Amino acid sequence: YLVLERMSGRTWADELRDAARTPGGRADDDRTRVVLCAVLSALAEARALGIVHRDVKPGNVMLTDDGVPKLGDFGLAKSAGGDALTRTGEVLGSFAYVAPERAAGQSATPASDMWSVGVMAYEAFTGARPFTGDSAAAVVHAVLEGGHVPIDDRRPDLPAGVRSAVTRALSRDPEQRPTPEEFAA
Repeated sequence: YLVLERMSGRTWADELRDAARTPGGRADDDRTRVVLCAVLSALAEARALGIVHRDVKPGNVMLTDDGVPKLGDFGLAKSAGGDALTRTGEVLGSFAYVAPERAAGQSATPASDMWSVGVMAYEAFTGARPFTGDSAAAVVHAVLEGGHVPIDDRRPDLPAGVRSAVTRALSRDPEQRPTPEEFAA
């Protein structure tokens, strides 16, 4: 069984939605780094325990009352060896954050979680998701086909290391994606 902290309140999705309504239409870069580092730390711990989250997205990043981010909802998690920690075997999660290999029906891996972090980072730093569509099927098609606008084009003002980490996380080849520790560095 899983023991999880009970949390209520806002999520990072709520914060990103509010940021979209501000001048610039995106999250604060420093705040984004804080949130991403917390998520990456949680994923590094999960990975060390052999756990793949499988549903990393802003709606699963809870914010404590004082704004501290925590990765939650391990309800779809599985062990890296393939043992489901929940009863579903379906490809679930929000389609915009699902890695292409998962959308193609392959098993989740820690690299799949890193793709999701890359999508979250892209969204927070640019104010737009890299893969969109008018329906779930269209979003899945966009994820499978690729072709998003590179973060270098949308935010050339970001430090090169940040842009590189996001670009690597969105690599179509899971072997090219960074580990949580590499991304955080």
